[in-house]
Amino acid sequence: MKKIILSICSILVVLDANAQPFEEVLKMVNSDREETDQFGYDVDIYENYAVVGAYGNDFGSMENAGAVYVYERTGINDWTEVQILTNSDQAAYDRFGWSVAIYGNLIVVGAYGEDEDASGGSTMSKAGSAYIFERNTSGVWNEVQKIVSSDRTADDEFGWAVDIYDSTVVIGAHQEREDAMGLNSIHDAGSVYIFDRNTSGVWTQTQKIVPAERAPDIYYPGGYSGEDLSDQFGGSVAIWNDWMVVGSHHHDYGPGGTAAKWASGAAYIFERSGGVWSEITMIQNFDRAAWDRFGYDVAIDSNVV
Repeated sequence: MKKIILSICSILVVLDANAQPFEEVLKMVNSDREETDQFGYDVDIYENYAVVGAYGNDFGSMENAGAVYVYERTGINDWTEVQILTNSDQAAYDRFGWSVAIYGNLIVVGAYGEDEDASGGSTMSKAGSAYIFERNTSGVWNEVQKIVSSDRTADDEFGWAVDIYDSTVVIGAHQEREDAMGLNSIHDAGSVYIFDRNTSGVWTQTQKIVPAERAPDIYYPGGYSGEDLSDQFGGSVAIWNDWMVVGSHHHDYGPGGTAAKWASGAAYIFERSGGVWSEITMIQNFDRAAWDRFGYDVAIDSNVV
């Protein structure tokens, strides 16, 4: 044990000696800033590009239609706003930009309040949508596809959380009720949808995912006073290569449905093998307590969550 402790101390000393302090190098605001834009509600970065969501951005009478701002690093500490993104079927309270993610030449944007399907029909209040943008050879980001879930219903809020890695997009719908087979409805249990880009460049839904431990709220299985108290799996998502982590911050139980603690939270790790995502484990904090909301936000890089 002493040898292990000494080794850890040595590592810490080396890290401290070589640590580079983080300093604020720039404050960014959107070029058309107005009150209640909510600029910065969600952000992501990839190499020399950063995307910033402003879901409260208004366009005339279209309140909370939302927008996303793309910044490019043009110098060591210089970031320049290069484009403002909006959805092609923009409408009031879409909340486009609530969630954003970027990878390579692709940006995905969630609009959980959007009502129409990919063809602009089948109106369902807050069913939710996501939009994929691609940067062309001239450096311009263009909307290339609008995606919705195959089993969309009102109030799913598909697009509440998004992430992208390579040719795979992950979308959380934290209020969706049915399991992967469309059965076993649980109030706001939540789901996650996987979209992959095919050889024709079209993004298609390849899997719907729910966790093994999904459960109704311990006290209010049918909801309470408009609050969303069930698992809300998909409230946060992150993907790296063949690994994915999904937050379920209102989950109440420990492994196997034991040790109930209201909204203590959980997160689930999935691995892709042969093109299919499978749940590997559920993780929770060792000191879990009621209202911890563990899993409210998640991230993954390499073998660290």
